Amino acid sequence: YRNPVAALQLRAPLLNLEAYSRYASAQAQTEGARARFAAGGRELLDRLALAYVQRLFAEETVALARVQVDALETQTQIARRRLSAGEGTRTELADAAASLASARAELIAAEDQHALSQRGLVRITGNETLATQPLPADALPLLPAARPLQEWNALAAANNPSITARRREIDALQHEIRRNRAGHYPRVDLVASAFDAENESISTLDQQTRQYSIGVQVNIPIYAGGGVDASVRRAAADLARAQAQLDDDTQRLQLDVERQFRTMESGRARLAALDEAVAASELALQGARRGQGAGVFSSADVLDAVRRHHTARRDAAQARHELLIARIR
Repeated sequence: YRNPVAALQLRAPLLNLEAYSRYASAQAQTEGARARFAAGGRELLDRLALAYVQRLFAEETVALARVQVDALETQTQIARRRLSAGEGTRTELADAAASLASARAELIAAEDQHALSQRGLVRITGNETLATQPLPADALPLLPAARPLQEWNALAAANNPSITARRREIDALQHEIRRNRAGHYPRVDLVASAFDAENESISTLDQQTRQYSIGVQVNIPIYAGGGVDASVRRAAADLARAQAQLDDDTQRLQLDVERQFRTMESGRARLAALDEAVAASELALQGARRGQGAGVFSSADVLDAVRRHHTARRDAAQARHELLIARIR
């Protein structure tokens, strides 16, 4: 005889602390993953901005080095003519030639640095022909509204995605402790079943049996061999480690914020002072050249003025780009 049987069983949790903690932990991990993704995006922007500004500074350094080489070539020619006319000395010519050789070496180093900065920018963007917009000589980055350092630290702590990811990791570990500790707690489920059978035995041929049941099932753990306590201690240790890392990340973030804050605070004043130094050194260079033509200054005075003017222009360009980087960060 044939014995067809159909059965349906349903189970729905009423009290399951382990499942709830697992769900909450998964939510925290998801939010942490989103924060880490945002942190990766901001890190990419930071690397891109740094590479772009480094290329701008390298281009300006090459241009300044070429101007210095041109000026020293002119000064070397003047020294050679003065020697031929009997007005100069071999020492002046040798000094000019040595300064020219040093300037050419600086130009070669600047060109190498420019090539490396270009390669670094191409590595990030993948674009070999990316055009850059050079900064004007008097460019000033738009600085944010004046705020105290404490407010900047509060904004960074509230919005920094790396800190947010670390906090979500701590939340997930706290739920993990609760999930492991739930191994000591009972579990309550709502269970229901339906059973339909025909010809269950030879004595019940041509008979059909239907059974329906619904109830509450309670599982109470008695002993788990110490595994629950061990897993709780391990999760607590992971939580302590994550909290220590959060403290370290927060202190590192505050230090970085203060560094950029102080760079912006002193950057404008420093840049203004360096611009004044550039203007003063340019006047000094013009005066030294005129004095040389009048026989008042020597070739060494002009070479020293050229070097000071080049150093002042390079320092001003570097300060302007450093201020721009601090603003971006």
